[in-house]
Amino acid sequence: MPRERNTNAFVCRNNFQRVNVKKKKEKRKKKKKKKKKKKKKKKKKKKKKEVENSRRYIAKQTKPPK
Repeated sequence: MPRERNTNAFVCRNNFQRVNVKKKKEKRKKKKKKKKKKKKKKKKKKKKKEVENSRRYIAKQTKPPK
């Protein structure tokens, strides 16, 4: 003889699951918004004045033009 299923318990469990899903959805909504990070401004590099007897200046002068 097949056992009668306790439908009441089944409904009760289903309801619990529904409630849990609702709670999860609410939690998702309540999540804190992330603060936007401020972008750092890049410092402009000052151009160094080329000294005529510096290695770089001499190297630039001796490079063949492309």
